Amino acid sequence: MKIILKIVFAFALASAWYILSGEGSEAISVVFFFLIVFAFFIKPQKIQRSALREKYLEKLKENKKRSQEVNKELNQEQRTVYRDLRRRKE
Repeated sequence: MKIILKIVFAFALASAWYILSGEGSEAISVVFFFLIVFAFFIKPQKIQRSALREKYLEKLKENKKRSQEVNKELNQEQRTVYRDLRRRKE
């Protein structure tokens, strides 16, 4: 459905060009039609930002590792504090 609408829209623009510019502009209208159709159906090339993506993933890994280390240290400190409290009560 989208394809048909794109072609109809391109045809409408080319027809409007022909009507506005008058006779003698048939070739320009046809070229205009094909240019519009080409512009509608060409897919832009996506830029691969693999280096940027790799840096982002590396930062995520580092942050995850750092947070795991911090959690591990915190758990060790909590265990130590808990052991000390238990020893004091005894």
